[in-house]
Amino acid sequence: MRRSIVVATVLAVASLLAGCGGHDAPSGREGDVYFAQMMIPHHQQALEMSEIALAKDTSPAVAELAREIRREQDPEIVLMRAWLGEWGAEELPHSGGPGEEADDGHDHEMPGMATGDQMVALAEGSGRDFERMWLELMIAHHEGAIEMAEQVEGTTDDPEVRALAAAITEAQQEEIARMQGLLNR
Repeated sequence: MRRSIVVATVLAVASLLAGCGGHDAPSGREGDVYFAQMMIPHHQQALEMSEIALAKDTSPAVAELAREIRREQDPEIVLMRAWLGEWGAEELPHSGGPGEEADDGHDHEMPGMATGDQMVALAEGSGRDFERMWLELMIAHHEGAIEMAEQVEGTTDDPEVRALAAAITEAQQEEIARMQGLLNR
């Protein structure tokens, strides 16, 4: 039954996108739902990447960034899940970890998402090469989240959604600057 609901939700989102020419996300409440449904698995992958970094012997700066990402994005996921509940919308399934794709196929459609192969390589990496890979993947991931946040900021009528999108943009821009500094050290 749940699988049928998820498939119906994915088809409804695809239908909305097709009606928009496939280039723009939906607007209004439909855009808010789309944003939350896409941002939750996006954040979940950032948390997975952070957990990988925290399980390795990384520099204090990388470990602190990973902890910061976890502190910021965990509560944002909880908030967006609550919104979906209030709006009567389903959360889309997400991959179970490195090397697994989402049941709905969205992991590769969202901006900045690492592929399954990249997640496996990250999990298997070590030392300075791991840190460089983590920083590069996380920068791209943050850039994708900013793109998604800026999209919904321009289409939402909900001040709470707009505030979260602005907070995501601000925090992730600051973290990108820090990560670029670490790459250039």
